[in-house]
Amino acid sequence: MDLRGPLRHATFHDEARADLTEWIGHARALLDAAPSGETGLRARYEIVVAALRGLGDMRSADQLARDFLDTVTADDRLTDPGILEDAVILLQYGFGALLRGLTALSADDLCGWQQLLSNKIDRLLDADPPANAMAHLLAMRARLALHTDMTVDLQAVPEDLPTVPEVTASVLEAVEAGEQVPALQAGPPLTDLDTGMHTLLRLGRHLDNAPLFPIEHTADLFDYLTPVLVDHPLYREVRDLLDQATDRVTGQAARGERAQSRGHALIQGGRIPQALQEIHEAKVNWLRGDTLEGGLIMLLLCARLYSELGLAVAAKQYALAAATVAKSAPNPKLSRFIPRGIILAAQYDRQAGNWLSATRLFCIGLMAQDAYCDEPYNHERYPYVWEAMADQALTLRAAGAVRPGFVPLLRAITGSGGIDTIIDEMLTPTAGAPTATEKEYADEADAQCLGRPFSDAGPVRRYTWNALGVDWEITCPNDRVSVLAAERYTAALQVFLAELALQDPLFLPGRVTTEVRVDATLLHDQPVSCEQVPDPDTNRWTLRLPPAAPVNLQPEPSRLIAAVVQLALSQSLLADEPFMDLVEQAFAGGLGRV
Repeated sequence: MDLRGPLRHATFHDEARADLTEWIGHARALLDAAPSGETGLRARYEIVVAALRGLGDMRSADQLARDFLDTVTADDRLTDPGILEDAVILLQYGFGALLRGLTALSADDLCGWQQLLSNKIDRLLDADPPANAMAHLLAMRARLALHTDMTVDLQAVPEDLPTVPEVTASVLEAVEAGEQVPALQAGPPLTDLDTGMHTLLRLGRHLDNAPLFPIEHTADLFDYLTPVLVDHPLYREVRDLLDQATDRVTGQAARGERAQSRGHALIQGGRIPQALQEIHEAKVNWLRGDTLEGGLIMLLLCARLYSELGLAVAAKQYALAAATVAKSAPNPKLSRFIPRGIILAAQYDRQAGNWLSATRLFCIGLMAQDAYCDEPYNHERYPYVWEAMADQALTLRAAGAVRPGFVPLLRAITGSGGIDTIIDEMLTPTAGAPTATEKEYADEADAQCLGRPFSDAGPVRRYTWNALGVDWEITCPNDRVSVLAAERYTAALQVFLAELALQDPLFLPGRVTTEVRVDATLLHDQPVSCEQVPDPDTNRWTLRLPPAAPVNLQPEPSRLIAAVVQLALSQSLLADEPFMDLVEQAFAGGLGRV
């Protein structure tokens, strides 16, 4: 009779938990009848897991855990991958129980077994086993190295650790929902991060020789540890190798899901530049066919992340890209992304200080909202509409206080969108309340790293932001053709700076100013003209671009990036060669796919 199935069912399912003690009794009877050999080892393992995960306390099975780990680590004849895997898992359970005071085993006990098991697996690897056995051993060796450091001071362990039942419930909930287990955000250091990553690299390079090895569990562990692993020099190479292996098993859409999972984990940990790389990866893998909706969501998430980094023009470009892709999508259900992308782009335009053009773009978005969405002004379904509406009310209030000459223009725009009544209702509670001065508005924008209000007024359009310790400024004549060209260049520069945030470009603090000019005489197959202008106080440049109004006449991204790199290099203390090494790393990390 196979006891493992019903024992595990009673262990992990509440509705069967009442029978767990009885099934543990059956397992102990089996152990008494066959105390030695693999049957005895497997019975010990199952009883320990049932005691901890089902009954919530491991102490009643401590001696069984000790017997199991002593035997597996001491007997070199025990090389079955399943037994070794059980030993690795039992160590993880043991440390979790130790942290929660649910075992009498000591940290020294667990550390000793961990080292003995690592040494045993190293010996087995040195013996050059068959390909699939090699993959299993490498995966286990990596897990041991990437395990929590068991020498951690237990007094420093947080008191609010989730209980064993809570952990079990969260894992089962994620599995049943088809989602990734929530990633590790913080905690004690890992046992040997460098060995773990080098072992994963060795495994990734070996996988072509081991097509039967189930890579999913190792990839899941990597995703779970992403916030801890992301700064290691081998992170990208290991990630790509594991993703390529999962592609072969589950397809490219699953690769997008993994990238999304890693991205969300990094967002939760506040690692926005690193998260952007993963979200771009998910976007690339999803912008097609049945997964197009996921790709649109990733485009909008990219926009949000650029906005959070203070790179508003890049955010605007990605939001508009989502609207453009949705407009050409064959599935009419995706049309709802058209107004969402446009309205979010208006919010990012406002973040950049372009309050007039943001008003126009918002009203265009509202027209799309009316055309493509049911219940277009439903607060719960479309919160972005009302967030933008509140911004528009603030724009009118600020204009009335510091730029009253703009009020008729703004009213004409909002009137064309049919939202004057809504705006007036929003403004009514603030009637008579004191308003800020223009200097106060400007100071607040500077303090929050936003563009100054109404930066799009006057003969010159100006984009300003701070990134990597440098104040960046782009200017251009305030006409449509020039603005389109300048925003394309500005977005490219901001995306590049976000990628450099993962490196150390050694930028000098200071100010970099670029004047963008549209030159109709430039041919589109010529390099972009980028010239430095002598200035003792500012790193000043002039950039000449072909007209960028028609989409098919925009300069190729490679030529635009060349100008961006030239500008950034001029602000760096690095010599040309090491700086270009950073650029190559940025492209290897996915810059060419953004």
